[in-house]
Amino acid sequence: MGWSIWRCPNPQCNSEKRVKFTCKSRSCPHCGVKACLQWINNTLAWLPEVPWQHITFTMPCEYWPIIRANRWLLGEMNRLAADVILTICRDLNITPGVFTAIHTWGRDQKWHPHIHFSTTAGGISAFIAKTL
Repeated sequence: MGWSIWRCPNPQCNSEKRVKFTCKSRSCPHCGVKACLQWINNTLAWLPEVPWQHITFTMPCEYWPIIRANRWLLGEMNRLAADVILTICRDLNITPGVFTAIHTWGRDQKWHPHIHFSTTAGGISAFIAKTL
């Protein structure tokens, strides 16, 4: 099933780690897709059946080493992404449904911290909320 080789980005370091693609591993192309599809189906089972909008938030690549060295900043990226959307919706007097997922790697398996953000394509207005 193969493996990937992870090397330290420091040119003075020769550290490397081989990560095998084994069955049931997130790294396994087959099982990883299966686990992702299972997560999607489980999530869709409890989400409201409404239109959703997907938004990706990222930072300029110049900041990625700082985030990598301070992993707690991933949570802050998540919070900032939510704050942006919630502020816009609050100004429109709308309460959206939202959920987020933090990703730290891109498709090329290189460090690329970003937030996948999903929000309802609409929301509950203050008027509707008062009548419920």
